[in-house]
Amino acid sequence: MRVYYVRTDSGGELFWNADNAYFFIAMADRGYRFSYLGYLVELVREIFPFGASAPSDKHFSVLVLQVTPSAVQRYSVDNFWLARVEPFQGTLYAANMLPGGGSMKWSGAQFEPTTPEEAERHHEYMIKLPTGPPAGPSYDNVEGWSKRTVAGDIVSESSTVFVEKDSKVTIEVGGHQLTFVMNSGYISHKAYVDLMQSGRPPERIWRLDGNAHQVSGADYRRIFESQDTDLQ
Repeated sequence: MRVYYVRTDSGGELFWNADNAYFFIAMADRGYRFSYLGYLVELVREIFPFGASAPSDKHFSVLVLQVTPSAVQRYSVDNFWLARVEPFQGTLYAANMLPGGGSMKWSGAQFEPTTPEEAERHHEYMIKLPTGPPAGPSYDNVEGWSKRTVAGDIVSESSTVFVEKDSKVTIEVGGHQLTFVMNSGYISHKAYVDLMQSGRPPERIWRLDGNAHQVSGADYRRIFESQDTDLQ
């Protein structure tokens, strides 16, 4: 008899130009498999200063939100461990860190492998500072693209209480103003992105509960079997 838990971590970035806004949200599912006795031992480990056990399994994916004044399109990319996203030659380049992944570019609806020539040109662009893109969490008008991190400000309310205040960014896409209110869930484990437009009610376009959840064995296998994990 076994028990199964899954916790999902995330990290996201917003990119926009004159025509489109994209959220690239990297998702990491971490799975924990225990016998009933092992689960009781794990509870003890978390109470005392031993720390929680390492995850039994991992699964990586990316959620891409394309936001325009008229619609929000969602694209899910499975088995993708997202590395740094950067603008280059009119589109957005990234890397899949899983074996066999490599350099990729965003086509508008999916990631596509770059050619060896494109990958080499992108690599040269990245290393030739200061002409390459800034390394910080935000910048404006780099090859026509701007960037912000999906995260708020961590502030101290007392010597022992810390909270993450929402961040807000207003951009212009297609001649319309879009305002995003964002929170990474770093402290609350409740991540979200809200979209606000003039004349429309606020819309929560993405949310994630980052707390661990107990799942069935079937659901656990559905999440992790695509990563070639030995599930027994």
